[in-house]
Amino acid sequence: MNQTALIFRWYIVIQLFGLAALPISRRLFRHLPDRGYGMSKPLGLLLTGWVFWIMTTLGWSSNTTGGVWAALFVVGGLGAAWHLLKGPPDTAAKTMEASSKMLPAICLTEVVFLVALVAWAAVRAHMPRIQTAGGEKWMEIAFLRAILRSGTFPPHDPWLSGFAISYYYFGYIIIAMLTRLTAISPSVAFNLGIATLFALVCTGAFSLVYNLVSIAQASRGERWWWPPIGGALGALMVALMGNLEGVLEALYARGVGPAAFWAWLDIRNLQEPPPSLAAGHWLPDRFFWWWQASRVIRDYTPWGTPQEVIDEFPAFSFILGDMHPHVLALPFVMLAIGLALELYQRLRAGSVLHRWSLHRWEVRLPISAGEWVVYAICLGGLGFLNTWDFPIYVFLAAATYALASDRPLSLSERFSRFVTLLVPTMLMGIVLYLPFWIGFQSQAGGVLVNVFNATRLPQFLVMFAPLLFPIVVFVVGQARAH
Repeated sequence: MNQTALIFRWYIVIQLFGLAALPISRRLFRHLPDRGYGMSKPLGLLLTGWVFWIMTTLGWSSNTTGGVWAALFVVGGLGAAWHLLKGPPDTAAKTMEASSKMLPAICLTEVVFLVALVAWAAVRAHMPRIQTAGGEKWMEIAFLRAILRSGTFPPHDPWLSGFAISYYYFGYIIIAMLTRLTAISPSVAFNLGIATLFALVCTGAFSLVYNLVSIAQASRGERWWWPPIGGALGALMVALMGNLEGVLEALYARGVGPAAFWAWLDIRNLQEPPPSLAAGHWLPDRFFWWWQASRVIRDYTPWGTPQEVIDEFPAFSFILGDMHPHVLALPFVMLAIGLALELYQRLRAGSVLHRWSLHRWEVRLPISAGEWVVYAICLGGLGFLNTWDFPIYVFLAAATYALASDRPLSLSERFSRFVTLLVPTMLMGIVLYLPFWIGFQSQAGGVLVNVFNATRLPQFLVMFAPLLFPIVVFVVGQARAH
């Protein structure tokens, strides 16, 4: 089949997930300027993925195309029912006004998603093979195929007959759902999945920055084009910006800089004296030279043995075509940050806190019971996607509740708020994914404190200088303005 037709079919199916979650997204993010439209696609994929996984795990459904459709209808039906029962979050006049204001954000978000999807699908079409930079992609395509071939969940282990996958495989279930509904072969779906992750990260970053800039300029009457420009820059910086290693590779290949400078940086393959200016050229010719960007940090033990540290970033993973859990989780990390931003806006606007009574214990939360369950599914899903993201973003949500308010709060009030949201959400996030946690066995044996690997200045600058520059410009601008 024509590749354009495959991309179009894939695009349409992704839209179905976004539309199914739109009523939930509209209510969940009602304090944001775009009303959560930029988060609707990852929200729909995650909620449908959870319904599909839990129904199949409990034996209520099967791992088939029909099972995916059933889960999609459940999400869409519950969202529509929730919207009708609760009623519109605003009056009719406010709803019409909000819809007219949302239209530019909707159009821009769709343009960003479509352009990013098509652009990265073209990138993957020019280098679709797993080799030469196989890395963990052999494992990833094996997981995807194993999930598609398993009749129920947990899916069969592709290497160990008779055993189930003991891994955080939720992201592969989400890609498998798209593969089933589009009826595309797994090898093609693997590359379209990479393009989809890239597009969802671009859309999520665009939505976050668009909303932030819109909120910041709401009372200042600034130009309408600042939110779209800010959103576009946010998408580029999150999805495509890397560290300085690529620039350093070009300078080293050209012979720029004294030998002492390159020894000071201490980056593998660049620590030796560079060629002379006369013999150098701007394009590095070392095999797989771009791989070094993910290994710029070089630590040493107290006895002088080098230690390689992996410092991958989104652009590297997208170029590599890696569908590892840390990449699969990226769109849903954007979703988690969006949930925290919505919490912040609610609290700053003085939204009424919902009272929850449990025997003699009464708590107050800025979200309703239904919204809290969705929060727990979204945040708990990060544990099934990329385990360490779970506590980090539950912490972010709880910290937002503790710090944001329309009135002064005492330290004890802030601590109480933090614990009130952190503990129940963490527990509910585990309960909702309990079949995974019960069967999960990790090779990691615990957590150790790093006692001797301090971050050296050259490491810090190579990794973070591209982000430090806009931060410094922003701080200087704010200082001058005040």
